[in-house]
Amino acid sequence: MGVKALSGGSSSNPLSGIYFTGLLENDASTNGNGVYSSEGATNEVSSTVELAHERANLAGSSGFDSTYSDSGFGFKSDGTASFNLTQYAAGAGGSFVIGAGNGGNYQLTLYVKAAALSGTGVFLNPMATVNAANNIPFTAQVSPGELITLGGTGLYSGQLLVASALPFPATLGGVQVTVSWTGANGAAASAAMPLYYVSPTAIAAIVPYNVPTDGSFLSFQVNNNGSQSNMVQSYSGTTQPGVFTLPPGGVGNGAILHADFTVVSASSPAKIGETVQIFLTGLGPVNSTVAAGAAGPTSPPALVTNSVDVGVAGGQGRVSYQGLAPQLAGLYQLNVTIPAGVTTGSSVVLEISTVDADNVQAVIPIAK
Repeated sequence: MGVKALSGGSSSNPLSGIYFTGLLENDASTNGNGVYSSEGATNEVSSTVELAHERANLAGSSGFDSTYSDSGFGFKSDGTASFNLTQYAAGAGGSFVIGAGNGGNYQLTLYVKAAALSGTGVFLNPMATVNAANNIPFTAQVSPGELITLGGTGLYSGQLLVASALPFPATLGGVQVTVSWTGANGAAASAAMPLYYVSPTAIAAIVPYNVPTDGSFLSFQVNNNGSQSNMVQSYSGTTQPGVFTLPPGGVGNGAILHADFTVVSASSPAKIGETVQIFLTGLGPVNSTVAAGAAGPTSPPALVTNSVDVGVAGGQGRVSYQGLAPQLAGLYQLNVTIPAGVTTGSSVVLEISTVDADNVQAVIPIAK
Protein backbone atom coordinates (compact mmCIF):
# COMPACT_ATOMS: atom_id res chain seq x y z
CA MET A 1 0.00 0.00 0.00
CA GLY A 2 1.15 3.51 -0.67
CA VAL A 3 0.04 7.12 -0.97
CA LYS A 4 1.08 9.83 -3.38
CA ALA A 5 3.66 12.09 -1.75
CA LEU A 6 2.79 15.58 -0.60
CA SER A 7 4.08 18.43 -2.70
CA GLY A 8 4.87 22.02 -1.92
CA GLY A 9 6.90 21.46 1.24
CA SER A 10 4.18 22.81 3.53
CA SER A 11 4.68 22.21 7.25
CA SER A 12 0.97 22.66 8.03
CA ASN A 13 -1.31 19.73 8.78
CA PRO A 14 -2.64 18.33 5.49
CA LEU A 15 -5.63 16.75 7.27
CA SER A 16 -8.99 18.40 7.95
CA GLY A 17 -12.53 17.23 8.55
CA ILE A 18 -13.95 13.74 9.02
CA TYR A 19 -12.04 10.52 8.27
CA PHE A 20 -13.07 6.88 8.45
CA THR A 21 -10.40 4.87 10.27
CA GLY A 22 -9.32 1.26 10.65
CA LEU A 23 -6.56 -0.36 12.70
CA LEU A 24 -5.11 -3.85 12.96
CA GLU A 25 -2.30 -4.37 15.46
CA ASN A 26 -0.22 -6.89 17.36
CA ASP A 27 1.67 -4.77 19.87
CA ALA A 28 4.43 -7.05 21.14
CA SER A 29 6.50 -4.13 22.47
CA THR A 30 7.22 -3.68 26.17
CA ASN A 31 3.90 -3.06 27.97
CA GLY A 32 2.12 -3.49 24.63
CA ASN A 33 -1.59 -4.25 24.21
CA GLY A 34 -1.16 -7.45 22.22
CA VAL A 35 -3.65 -8.24 19.45
CA TYR A 36 -6.01 -5.33 18.84
CA SER A 37 -8.30 -4.06 16.10
CA SER A 38 -10.67 -1.15 15.73
CA GLU A 39 -12.80 0.84 13.31
CA GLY A 40 -14.27 4.29 13.71
CA ALA A 41 -13.77 7.88 12.68
CA THR A 42 -11.83 11.01 13.54
CA ASN A 43 -12.52 14.70 13.22
CA GLU A 44 -9.35 16.60 12.39
CA VAL A 45 -10.45 19.89 13.91
CA SER A 46 -7.09 21.61 13.51
CA SER A 47 -3.37 20.83 13.32
CA THR A 48 -3.35 20.33 17.10
CA VAL A 49 -6.79 18.85 17.83
CA GLU A 50 -8.09 15.45 16.78
CA LEU A 51 -11.38 14.08 18.13
CA ALA A 52 -11.45 10.31 17.69
CA HIS A 53 -13.68 7.27 18.13
CA GLU A 54 -12.61 3.63 17.94
CA ARG A 55 -14.90 0.64 18.28
CA ALA A 56 -12.19 -1.60 19.63
CA ASN A 57 -11.75 -5.35 19.99
CA LEU A 58 -9.04 -6.47 22.39
CA ALA A 59 -8.09 -10.11 22.24
CA GLY A 60 -10.75 -12.21 24.00
CA SER A 61 -13.03 -9.23 24.70
CA SER A 62 -16.28 -7.92 23.26
CA GLY A 63 -16.55 -4.62 21.40
CA PHE A 64 -15.78 -1.45 23.37
CA ASP A 65 -16.21 2.22 22.43
CA SER A 66 -13.04 4.24 22.99
CA THR A 67 -13.29 8.01 22.53
CA TYR A 68 -10.59 10.61 23.05
CA SER A 69 -8.94 13.81 21.90
CA ASP A 70 -5.36 13.95 20.70
CA SER A 71 -2.84 16.61 19.79
CA GLY A 72 -2.72 15.65 16.11
CA PHE A 73 -0.04 13.94 14.06
CA GLY A 74 2.59 16.68 13.93
CA PHE A 75 3.37 16.08 10.26
CA LYS A 76 6.68 17.22 8.85
CA SER A 77 6.88 19.07 5.55
CA ASP A 78 7.22 15.78 3.64
CA GLY A 79 3.92 14.48 5.04
CA THR A 80 5.42 11.99 7.51
CA ALA A 81 5.05 11.74 11.26
CA SER A 82 6.14 9.32 13.97
CA PHE A 83 4.84 8.77 17.50
CA ASN A 84 3.62 5.97 19.76
CA LEU A 85 5.74 3.36 17.94
CA THR A 86 3.99 4.15 14.66
CA GLN A 87 5.14 5.84 11.46
CA TYR A 88 2.55 7.73 9.39
CA ALA A 89 2.46 9.09 5.85
CA ALA A 90 -0.20 11.48 4.55
CA GLY A 91 -1.14 11.40 0.89
CA ALA A 92 -1.44 14.36 -1.45
CA GLY A 93 -4.43 16.50 -0.56
CA GLY A 94 -4.69 14.84 2.83
CA SER A 95 -7.25 12.31 1.57
CA PHE A 96 -5.45 9.25 2.92
CA VAL A 97 -3.10 8.41 5.79
CA ILE A 98 -1.24 5.13 6.17
CA GLY A 99 0.40 4.08 9.43
CA ALA A 100 2.85 1.25 10.07
CA GLY A 101 4.15 0.11 13.43
CA ASN A 102 7.77 -0.25 14.52
CA GLY A 103 9.73 -1.25 17.62
CA GLY A 104 7.82 -4.49 18.13
CA ASN A 105 4.47 -2.92 17.32
CA TYR A 106 3.12 -4.74 14.24
CA GLN A 107 0.43 -2.43 12.96
CA LEU A 108 -1.46 -1.20 9.92
CA THR A 109 -3.58 1.97 10.20
CA LEU A 110 -5.66 3.59 7.49
CA TYR A 111 -7.44 6.97 7.43
CA VAL A 112 -9.78 7.71 4.51
CA LYS A 113 -11.32 11.17 4.17
CA ALA A 114 -15.11 11.13 4.17
CA ALA A 115 -16.94 12.86 1.33
CA ALA A 116 -18.82 16.04 2.22
CA LEU A 117 -22.58 15.50 2.34
CA SER A 118 -25.41 17.95 1.69
CA GLY A 119 -29.07 17.89 0.79
CA THR A 120 -32.10 20.00 0.05
CA GLY A 121 -35.11 20.79 2.20
CA VAL A 122 -34.92 19.39 5.72
CA PHE A 123 -31.61 17.55 5.61
CA LEU A 124 -29.97 15.56 8.42
CA ASN A 125 -26.27 14.99 7.86
CA PRO A 126 -25.49 11.31 8.60
CA MET A 127 -22.05 12.35 9.86
CA ALA A 128 -23.31 15.03 12.26
CA THR A 129 -25.04 13.06 15.02
CA VAL A 130 -22.71 13.44 18.00
CA ASN A 131 -22.54 13.42 21.79
CA ALA A 132 -23.48 16.99 22.77
CA ALA A 133 -20.70 17.19 25.37
CA ASN A 134 -17.62 15.84 23.61
CA ASN A 135 -18.48 16.14 19.86
CA ILE A 136 -16.84 12.78 19.14
CA PRO A 137 -17.50 11.62 15.54
CA PHE A 138 -20.73 9.99 14.46
CA THR A 139 -19.55 6.36 14.46
CA ALA A 140 -19.71 6.31 18.28
CA GLN A 141 -22.68 4.55 19.87
CA VAL A 142 -25.65 6.41 21.37
CA SER A 143 -27.03 5.56 24.82
CA PRO A 144 -30.31 6.00 26.72
CA GLY A 145 -30.59 9.42 28.39
CA GLU A 146 -27.76 10.89 26.32
CA LEU A 147 -27.95 14.49 25.14
CA ILE A 148 -27.01 14.43 21.46
CA THR A 149 -26.66 17.03 18.73
CA LEU A 150 -28.07 16.36 15.26
CA GLY A 151 -26.64 18.51 12.47
CA GLY A 152 -27.89 19.41 9.01
CA THR A 153 -29.66 22.18 7.12
CA GLY A 154 -33.24 23.44 7.07
CA LEU A 155 -33.88 21.86 10.48
CA TYR A 156 -35.72 24.93 11.80
CA SER A 157 -37.10 27.97 10.02
CA GLY A 158 -36.21 30.57 12.67
CA GLN A 159 -33.22 31.52 14.77
CA LEU A 160 -31.88 29.56 17.75
CA LEU A 161 -34.76 28.60 20.04
CA VAL A 162 -34.03 27.15 23.51
CA ALA A 163 -36.57 25.33 25.67
CA SER A 164 -37.73 27.70 28.39
CA ALA A 165 -39.03 25.26 31.00
CA LEU A 166 -38.75 21.70 32.31
CA PRO A 167 -39.49 19.08 31.23
CA PHE A 168 -38.06 19.69 27.77
CA PRO A 169 -40.87 19.59 25.18
CA ALA A 170 -41.26 17.06 22.36
CA THR A 171 -42.19 19.94 20.02
CA LEU A 172 -40.21 23.18 19.94
CA GLY A 173 -40.91 25.86 17.36
CA GLY A 174 -42.95 23.34 15.38
CA VAL A 175 -39.95 20.98 15.22
CA GLN A 176 -40.05 17.34 16.33
CA VAL A 177 -37.39 14.61 16.36
CA THR A 178 -38.32 10.94 16.32
CA VAL A 179 -36.06 8.00 17.15
CA SER A 180 -37.12 4.58 15.88
CA TRP A 181 -35.75 1.06 16.22
CA THR A 182 -36.57 -2.62 15.86
CA GLY A 183 -37.41 -4.29 19.16
CA ALA A 184 -36.18 -7.67 20.40
CA ASN A 185 -39.41 -9.25 19.14
CA GLY A 186 -38.86 -7.82 15.67
CA ALA A 187 -41.58 -5.19 16.04
CA ALA A 188 -40.95 -1.59 15.01
CA ALA A 189 -40.93 0.99 17.81
CA SER A 190 -40.44 4.74 18.00
CA ALA A 191 -40.46 7.63 20.46
CA ALA A 192 -40.44 11.41 20.40
CA MET A 193 -37.24 13.00 21.72
CA PRO A 194 -37.30 15.88 24.23
CA LEU A 195 -35.72 18.97 22.67
CA TYR A 196 -33.27 21.29 24.41
CA TYR A 197 -32.82 23.66 21.47
CA VAL A 198 -33.49 23.92 17.75
CA SER A 199 -31.74 25.99 15.08
CA PRO A 200 -31.50 25.87 11.27
CA THR A 201 -28.32 23.74 11.39
CA ALA A 202 -28.40 21.89 14.73
CA ILE A 203 -30.82 20.34 17.21
CA ALA A 204 -30.00 19.18 20.75
CA ALA A 205 -32.24 16.36 21.93
CA ILE A 206 -32.30 13.70 24.66
CA VAL A 207 -32.43 10.00 23.82
CA PRO A 208 -35.37 8.28 25.59
CA TYR A 209 -34.51 5.69 28.23
CA ASN A 210 -36.44 2.89 26.50
CA VAL A 211 -34.24 2.62 23.40
CA PRO A 212 -32.24 -0.62 22.96
CA THR A 213 -28.62 -0.90 24.13
CA ASP A 214 -27.57 -4.02 22.20
CA GLY A 215 -25.65 -2.41 19.34
CA SER A 216 -28.62 -2.40 16.97
CA PHE A 217 -29.37 0.72 14.95
CA LEU A 218 -31.29 3.77 16.13
CA SER A 219 -32.84 5.87 13.34
CA PHE A 220 -33.40 9.62 13.75
CA GLN A 221 -35.71 11.86 11.72
CA VAL A 222 -36.65 15.55 11.98
CA ASN A 223 -40.07 17.03 11.24
CA ASN A 224 -39.85 20.78 10.66
CA ASN A 225 -43.44 22.05 10.72
CA GLY A 226 -44.70 19.20 8.54
CA SER A 227 -41.62 18.73 6.33
CA GLN A 228 -39.78 15.47 7.02
CA SER A 229 -36.02 14.99 6.82
CA ASN A 230 -34.15 11.93 5.68
CA MET A 231 -33.37 9.30 8.32
CA VAL A 232 -29.89 8.86 9.79
CA GLN A 233 -28.65 5.96 11.88
CA SER A 234 -26.39 5.43 14.90
CA TYR A 235 -25.36 2.34 16.83
CA SER A 236 -27.06 1.84 20.18
CA GLY A 237 -25.07 1.12 23.33
CA THR A 238 -25.44 1.09 27.09
CA THR A 239 -23.27 4.19 27.69
CA GLN A 240 -21.30 6.86 25.83
CA PRO A 241 -19.68 9.16 28.43
CA GLY A 242 -18.81 12.70 27.47
CA VAL A 243 -17.78 15.48 29.87
CA PHE A 244 -19.07 18.96 29.08
CA THR A 245 -16.31 21.55 28.74
CA LEU A 246 -15.93 25.28 29.39
CA PRO A 247 -16.08 26.70 26.76
CA PRO A 248 -18.24 24.09 24.99
CA GLY A 249 -16.81 21.84 22.30
CA GLY A 250 -15.30 18.88 24.12
CA VAL A 251 -11.73 20.19 24.39
CA GLY A 252 -10.24 21.83 27.48
CA ASN A 253 -11.41 22.22 31.07
CA GLY A 254 -14.34 20.06 32.08
CA ALA A 255 -17.55 21.58 33.44
CA ILE A 256 -16.55 20.85 37.02
CA LEU A 257 -17.61 22.59 40.24
CA HIS A 258 -16.22 22.83 43.75
CA ALA A 259 -18.51 21.88 46.65
CA ASP A 260 -19.55 25.56 46.92
CA PHE A 261 -20.66 25.44 43.23
CA THR A 262 -17.88 27.71 41.97
CA VAL A 263 -16.12 26.62 38.78
CA VAL A 264 -12.88 24.63 38.93
CA SER A 265 -10.41 26.62 36.82
CA ALA A 266 -6.74 27.46 36.50
CA SER A 267 -7.22 30.29 38.99
CA SER A 268 -9.31 28.08 41.30
CA PRO A 269 -7.99 24.53 40.85
CA ALA A 270 -9.23 21.39 42.54
CA LYS A 271 -7.13 20.22 45.47
CA ILE A 272 -5.91 16.73 46.27
CA GLY A 273 -8.44 15.17 48.63
CA GLU A 274 -11.23 17.51 47.52
CA THR A 275 -14.54 16.18 46.18
CA VAL A 276 -15.66 17.91 42.99
CA GLN A 277 -18.80 17.70 40.85
CA ILE A 278 -18.32 16.65 37.21
CA PHE A 279 -21.17 17.25 34.74
CA LEU A 280 -21.48 15.00 31.72
CA THR A 281 -23.84 12.99 29.57
CA GLY A 282 -24.04 9.43 28.28
CA LEU A 283 -23.98 7.37 31.50
CA GLY A 284 -27.00 5.35 30.39
CA PRO A 285 -29.93 3.80 32.29
CA VAL A 286 -30.91 4.90 35.81
CA ASN A 287 -32.57 3.03 38.67
CA SER A 288 -35.83 4.99 38.82
CA THR A 289 -38.67 5.83 36.47
CA VAL A 290 -37.82 9.26 35.15
CA ALA A 291 -38.76 10.71 31.79
CA ALA A 292 -36.02 11.88 29.49
CA GLY A 293 -35.98 15.67 29.51
CA ALA A 294 -37.43 15.94 33.01
CA ALA A 295 -35.48 17.35 35.95
CA GLY A 296 -33.38 14.82 37.81
CA PRO A 297 -35.17 13.82 41.05
CA THR A 298 -33.71 14.79 44.43
CA SER A 299 -35.22 12.46 47.01
CA PRO A 300 -34.20 9.86 46.23
CA PRO A 301 -31.90 10.77 43.33
CA ALA A 302 -31.78 8.69 40.14
CA LEU A 303 -28.57 6.63 40.16
CA VAL A 304 -27.00 5.03 37.09
CA THR A 305 -27.33 1.26 36.99
CA ASN A 306 -23.84 0.54 35.67
CA SER A 307 -20.57 1.30 37.43
CA VAL A 308 -18.47 4.32 36.48
CA ASP A 309 -14.72 4.65 37.09
CA VAL A 310 -12.92 8.00 37.01
CA GLY A 311 -9.21 8.15 36.29
CA VAL A 312 -7.31 11.29 37.27
CA ALA A 313 -3.83 11.46 35.73
CA GLY A 314 -3.56 7.69 36.03
CA GLY A 315 -4.85 7.61 39.61
CA GLN A 316 -8.28 6.38 40.62
CA GLY A 317 -10.78 8.94 41.89
CA ARG A 318 -13.29 7.82 44.53
CA VAL A 319 -16.82 8.16 43.11
CA SER A 320 -19.35 8.97 45.85
CA TYR A 321 -22.26 9.87 43.55
CA GLN A 322 -23.11 8.74 40.03
CA GLY A 323 -26.53 9.64 38.69
CA LEU A 324 -28.71 12.31 37.14
CA ALA A 325 -27.91 15.86 38.22
CA PRO A 326 -30.69 16.78 40.68
CA GLN A 327 -33.13 19.46 39.47
CA LEU A 328 -31.43 19.64 36.05
CA ALA A 329 -32.44 18.02 32.76
CA GLY A 330 -30.24 16.15 30.31
CA LEU A 331 -27.29 16.08 32.71
CA TYR A 332 -25.53 13.38 34.70
CA GLN A 333 -23.32 14.17 37.68
CA LEU A 334 -20.31 12.47 39.24
CA ASN A 335 -19.02 13.47 42.67
CA VAL A 336 -15.37 12.46 42.65
CA THR A 337 -12.61 12.81 45.27
CA ILE A 338 -9.22 13.73 43.82
CA PRO A 339 -6.82 10.94 44.88
CA ALA A 340 -3.49 11.48 46.60
CA GLY A 341 -0.31 11.16 44.56
CA VAL A 342 -1.71 12.34 41.22
CA THR A 343 0.05 14.75 38.94
CA THR A 344 -0.81 18.38 39.55
CA GLY A 345 -1.07 21.05 36.89
CA SER A 346 -3.43 23.16 34.81
CA SER A 347 -4.47 20.36 32.40
CA VAL A 348 -4.70 17.04 34.24
CA VAL A 349 -6.42 14.43 32.08
CA LEU A 350 -9.73 12.86 33.14
CA GLU A 351 -10.75 9.36 32.05
CA ILE A 352 -14.36 8.22 32.38
CA SER A 353 -14.78 4.43 32.01
CA THR A 354 -18.02 2.46 31.95
CA VAL A 355 -19.14 -1.07 31.11
CA ASP A 356 -18.86 -0.57 27.35
CA ALA A 357 -17.20 2.79 26.70
CA ASP A 358 -14.31 5.01 27.71
CA ASN A 359 -13.62 8.72 27.23
CA VAL A 360 -10.27 10.51 27.66
CA GLN A 361 -10.80 14.11 26.67
CA ALA A 362 -11.63 16.81 29.23
CA VAL A 363 -9.01 18.08 31.65
CA ILE A 364 -9.09 19.43 35.21
CA PRO A 365 -6.72 21.92 36.92
CA ILE A 366 -5.34 20.36 40.14
CA ALA A 367 -3.10 21.82 42.84
CA LYS A 368 -1.71 20.38 46.08
